[in-house]
Amino acid sequence: MVKIELHTPGHVSKSIKCKRAVWNVIAVFLFRPFITPVFRKWRIALLRMFGAKVEWDANVYASVKIWAPWMLQMGHRACLGPEVICYNQDWVVLEDDAIVSQYSYLCTASHDVDYANTADCGLITSPIVLRRGAWIGSRAFVGMGVEIGEKAVVGATASVYKKVEEKLLGILREEVLKQEGEDAQKLTLKEYRKLIRLAKEHTVLGIIVNAVCNNRIHLSVSHEQESLRKQTVLELMQYHMLHQKQYQQFEQAISVFVDLMNKYQIPYVVFKGMAVAHFYPSPYSRTMGDVDFYVPASNFDKAVGIIERELKVTIERDEIDKHFCFDYHGIRFEMHYQIETFGNAKHQKYFNCLIDTLLSSTSSFKANGKDVAMLPPLGDLIVVFKHWFNHLLIEGIGLRQTLDLLVLLNAYQDKIDFLLLQKHLKAIGYWKAFKAMVAMMEKCFGLVCANSYCHLESSDYTYGDMLLREVLSSGNFGRKAYKNHSQGGKKSMETAQRALGHCLKFFRLAPWDICCLLPKRIMITFKRRNN
Repeated sequence: MVKIELHTPGHVSKSIKCKRAVWNVIAVFLFRPFITPVFRKWRIALLRMFGAKVEWDANVYASVKIWAPWMLQMGHRACLGPEVICYNQDWVVLEDDAIVSQYSYLCTASHDVDYANTADCGLITSPIVLRRGAWIGSRAFVGMGVEIGEKAVVGATASVYKKVEEKLLGILREEVLKQEGEDAQKLTLKEYRKLIRLAKEHTVLGIIVNAVCNNRIHLSVSHEQESLRKQTVLELMQYHMLHQKQYQQFEQAISVFVDLMNKYQIPYVVFKGMAVAHFYPSPYSRTMGDVDFYVPASNFDKAVGIIERELKVTIERDEIDKHFCFDYHGIRFEMHYQIETFGNAKHQKYFNCLIDTLLSSTSSFKANGKDVAMLPPLGDLIVVFKHWFNHLLIEGIGLRQTLDLLVLLNAYQDKIDFLLLQKHLKAIGYWKAFKAMVAMMEKCFGLVCANSYCHLESSDYTYGDMLLREVLSSGNFGRKAYKNHSQGGKKSMETAQRALGHCLKFFRLAPWDICCLLPKRIMITFKRRNN
């Protein structure tokens, strides 16, 4: 039986490269052209010639792409469906009656964190094992080191990860939902370093640091690595203190702003980051970016003049994204006269009216001892969700904003009229998208109140898997997935291309708004390119 363990070959050897060259030629001329079921045993015979351990009653379609036949094992009646990619630098094992449906991807290799940007160094591999009767749905992705249990089903378009990705999600779930895990997550030093890298990519390092402080993470190191472990923990403690100091600076800046708004009786609400942070078990564990606040259009010009005069700051006008910006004591403020942008004019009008209505019954949170106005639970959840989904469509979104939604869903379960929530989300065209998001939260993060918000169907879970895959691959605001990280025309064009791909992929979740939103966002991209 193949064991699930990590291998570190470092690179692909010359002998394997030669074997692959021969196999690729044979595959082109003698394997893929023989597509009919009549040639099933002929294809199996070729695979066995190259070292595959395949039973004669198994089935491998001609369109399957196999990286190394000598690393393939298939039991009785096992099947690799049409257009499956079997990237088996390590063993791929299908036990009896295991099935991989069309267009799925089995990936057994990755790179060490220290060599992530190289093509042929730091190679790490781990087997994929599908136990008896397991079934992989169409277009699914199965990562290295994954074992699918007996008669288990992986839904269509789902992504199945192992090791560090799973451990990261588990740690985040336990921290933000105050769940008690059975045991501390045990990590090797390499796994730990990769965990830190992933946390930085998704700007959730503060939560990981909090987990270390709560002894939810245990480093398994050798005696020789003990000094490295102590150094690593010390660095995290320093980060922890800096994070607390940063959060205090945000609170102080917001308290000055609140005093100013109250002095001149200007209505406002703070939303997103700071408004969500106080729902976390440790507010300072939530990495802060800026302070977002909304002032109604009727008071906006007055507020701009007061802020410029009293705080002595220069306000940058951004008419494209419907907000102005200024810096106060090193803290970035975004001053909105329109909280969210919709492609559909009808949806935009409904949303704006909803926000103005909700301003009459605002909630509040504490910052530096001051009451800071925020939207009531219903509006807060809708705004944070709309912001999350909009960024996912246009450029991508990471785990930080995803956790914001998770925290709010958990905190507001007893404070929201679910029928009213459904009514508003349908009116702005985002009900299906919301259901897919909730399905993702239930399946990935174990949100126990998911069915309180809506009745979930199989299609919701399918799209939920797709959403999770996008979140994990995107990083914070899509930066992880960008090929061009410098500002300029190439990045603008890449953003437009990604927006098009995301809108097509998730079109069914918000069709009416996407139809109108996509051309608007492409126009915005070109405007910024020319500025």
